[in-house]
Amino acid sequence: MSGARIKCALLSSFTIDQLPGLVNERAAAAGLECEWYVTPFNQYPQQILETNSALHTFRPSLIFVAVAVADLLPSVQSSTLGENHESCGEDFYRLMSALSNASPSSRILINNFSVSTPQIQPLLSMKGGKSLSAVTHELNGLLFRLSQECENIYPLDVSSWLAMAGAAKQDDRYFYLAKMRLSRDGLDRLADLYARAVLAQAGKRHKCIVVDLDNTIWGGVIGEDGIENIALSDDGPGKAFYDFQRVLLDLSKTGILLAICSKNDADLAMAAINGHPSMILRADDFAAIKINWNDKAANLRSIAKELNLGLDSLIFLDDSEHERQQVRFGIPEVMVPDLPMDPSELPAFVACLPMLDTFHVTEEDASRSMMYAHERVRVELKDQAASLEDFLQTLRIHIRVEALDSSDMGRCAQLTQRTNQFNLRTRRYTADQLDHMLQQKNWCGFVVSASDRIGNSGIVGCALVELNLKEAFLDTFLLSCRVLGRGIEAAFIAAVAARLVESGIQTLSAEFIPTSKNAVSSNFLSNSGFDMSGSVWKSGTDRLCKLVPQWINLQN
Repeated sequence: MSGARIKCALLSSFTIDQLPGLVNERAAAAGLECEWYVTPFNQYPQQILETNSALHTFRPSLIFVAVAVADLLPSVQSSTLGENHESCGEDFYRLMSALSNASPSSRILINNFSVSTPQIQPLLSMKGGKSLSAVTHELNGLLFRLSQECENIYPLDVSSWLAMAGAAKQDDRYFYLAKMRLSRDGLDRLADLYARAVLAQAGKRHKCIVVDLDNTIWGGVIGEDGIENIALSDDGPGKAFYDFQRVLLDLSKTGILLAICSKNDADLAMAAINGHPSMILRADDFAAIKINWNDKAANLRSIAKELNLGLDSLIFLDDSEHERQQVRFGIPEVMVPDLPMDPSELPAFVACLPMLDTFHVTEEDASRSMMYAHERVRVELKDQAASLEDFLQTLRIHIRVEALDSSDMGRCAQLTQRTNQFNLRTRRYTADQLDHMLQQKNWCGFVVSASDRIGNSGIVGCALVELNLKEAFLDTFLLSCRVLGRGIEAAFIAAVAARLVESGIQTLSAEFIPTSKNAVSSNFLSNSGFDMSGSVWKSGTDRLCKLVPQWINLQN
């Protein structure tokens, strides 16, 4: 398999050895491989505390921790606990803190705690403070505290995830036979959640959800029922569509773009979008809108081109089986899930769509929809301009290049994981890996922010440079596709070169590694004055400093 490889570790207090294989099956479907280290049965504390243990020498990117409350209290036989319950939480807290400190470059995902077996005296189990249920709540409070104090710890709400599928109950037959605390359904469901984490770690996130209108965003056919009669309200039968829109809006605040692809009367549909009192989503919430009678596959291609996204970045939601099949046949790269027949299931369905997860939401994510709305204005101005240079001059572009610091680490990591088109080497990094890299004296990093008279685009690019005496190597150089074609990439490399000159660097080496998606950056090095030298490109830093286009105001 040619896909990326993610190193994962599994620490558990009970038998769960089947889980890595189940996760691997799901990851393979997305072109990923997982390499696993599984601690011996209930030996996770020793593996954490021993400095040179197999866990630490393995250096996983992801560490999954699955520990049962009852395994922290091995003497528990009923819902009434002995005095030892008071120390178990603090012991677990200290152990997970030690794991966080020992594995700063790993993301640590810890299952939250639940009671999976019936407790005696259920009317009193939360009252006394010494019951298994009460201790479970205390432990989950400590887990939340851990996540606030340790940046690389992420609690996983496994109890709710399993309960939603009816898979939370322990299968006692397997527990007494082999110390398995999850049923087969529970294992499958947990594998789904862990696989989502693996995909998020690898940056396998869809970037845009494209929705139909009739019987998808609202109930009914607006051309037949009229605006006043579509099913959409904050109460009653129309609330399912109202809540569906709410989930889409929440997803957009994490950086997922929204778009419309609908066969409809455009004026009537837009009147509903902007005028219906129960619409959660308005026109400005959509990065692209295609409402016409054209083939939907053609419209989806147009949306991808307009947003400068790959077709495999799109998810298409449509109630019509005929339209879904047409798109699947015409554009197999687009993800086209089958929507539930019952509208009441729509909100939960879209909330659980795969490949939308992320470990970090940046300021740019929260304002992404607005940035694309600004981009529509720029496209209109470009079409009206007499020439490309006139358009660029009237934009009044400002860019700011700064050293990469801890506050921008998450955004820089996100860019390395998601940027494909203008990306010279397509190296993927987590925030922790970047932090570790930049703590070394021979590494430095830079980010570039862009704005113009239309709006602020935020951080749109990053560069990572490895230093070696008077020479440097450009490990990473990338720019968001949203700002390509304005000369920002040239100004950015010029600013980086200027910083290197200040540090005494005379020569900058670079490399272009072609992928199926980065052809747009293939000529950047030769066009910027780099010359081929052996297997890499090289240029004098003084030479690169002169590349700033005259229409760009550079703040360096």
